[in-house]
Amino acid sequence: MGKNQHRGRGRCGMGGRGRGCRRGQTAGAGIERSRSEPAASSAAPLDAAPAQQAERTETLAELRQQAEALEQQLAELRSRDVPGAPVVARRVAVVNRARCTACGLCVSTCPKKAIRLARCAEVDASLCSGCGACVDTCPVEAISMHTAES
Repeated sequence: MGKNQHRGRGRCGMGGRGRGCRRGQTAGAGIERSRSEPAASSAAPLDAAPAQQAERTETLAELRQQAEALEQQLAELRSRDVPGAPVVARRVAVVNRARCTACGLCVSTCPKKAIRLARCAEVDASLCSGCGACVDTCPVEAISMHTAES
């Protein structure tokens, strides 16, 4: 066969492609070793599950408290007048009453609970954070963001 005598046999001459052996191994040596080793179990003991769940619940509660504290600090910082600071226009959601179908999707989407539903959606500008989540959710495009009047 000459140059091509090993074609189609793999490196060890055992046939098949890509099933070559490393130096010093016979065909299938790596496979036998992996079969003889026991599979490592990644499952946690059953009695550890309630403890882990309690720990996660505590961690989640702590994170919520931290988020609330940071939100309060941010609101306090935003309320301060800083000399020389650029004036940032505040944006709020505005509902087009003619287009609103009162479906309520914006109410459930608003993270600040600034929207209530009557005959159509109504936005409390003092609560609106300007995130725009309601705009993205509205199926009839009845909500848009506008600069708040001071």
